[in-house]
Amino acid sequence: MSLVDIFVKHAAGRTPIRDAAAFEGALAALWQAGCQRWPQIQLPAETFVQYLATRVPRDTEPEIALGNVEAADLYIGCGCALGLASALAEFDRHFVAEGIRGLSRNELLGGFADEVKQGLRNRLLVANGNAEPRIASYSGRGSLLAWVRIAATRLALNMRKADKRRTRRETFDQVGVIQPSPDPELSHFKQHYGVPFRAAFEATLAGLPSREATVVRLHFLEGVPADAIAALYKVTARSVQRWLVDARQTLLDETKRRLVDDLQVGQVEVDSLMRFMSSDFDASVTRLLQRPE
Repeated sequence: MSLVDIFVKHAAGRTPIRDAAAFEGALAALWQAGCQRWPQIQLPAETFVQYLATRVPRDTEPEIALGNVEAADLYIGCGCALGLASALAEFDRHFVAEGIRGLSRNELLGGFADEVKQGLRNRLLVANGNAEPRIASYSGRGSLLAWVRIAATRLALNMRKADKRRTRRETFDQVGVIQPSPDPELSHFKQHYGVPFRAAFEATLAGLPSREATVVRLHFLEGVPADAIAALYKVTARSVQRWLVDARQTLLDETKRRLVDDLQVGQVEVDSLMRFMSSDFDASVTRLLQRPE
């Protein structure tokens, strides 16, 4: 069976191949690129093409989809998903240590370097029950190293968060929006409007685009500095600061609109609530994102 036939068989429902001979050559070239980069990993062309066929996007023409594949990265990913010892060894040698290198520069690792390394191995390479290991979800679009770095960042942040919970417990007010205060007006707002305020804020946060929502959570909840987020997204720290400014304004404006339109909270009360929140925005957002222990 030709490589084109294998591809078509495992990519059911895809647009027909226009030039079978050229497509055969493109598939062979991708496999050869993987072989050349990872000569220690013996992966048959048929196995690689079958794996590739199930991972290229179905809404893209096959010829275009192949042009966007990081062949060498998908090749070792395929070997790891299949549990080949040679692939697992190369992944550990070339991706695990390098995957946390940037975290050390951005001080996200703390004292968790060894734990993050082991966590990466377990999370990405070990199957959970009948499910495939997570490395199987890597589709070859974009750098595998960048994909590993994102997983490492999440692990490091989760470990830092767990460590903070072990060493100190936060004191939350009844609603968790505004810090306790003897101010009678503020107490009134908390008692009567704290719950709808939280509901409006959470709905607004859920409506943010994925990137903005992630950046808000990383910065305000996890305390990740702008330069570390910038490294993750491969942009400048100034770009991240601009994203945060835009997200801040969206959160304020849209939360206010929801309170007035959706929850029927009076305009005067809304203006007062928003004034309290905007005066200490960072702390308010952090408390809103957190949950009591």
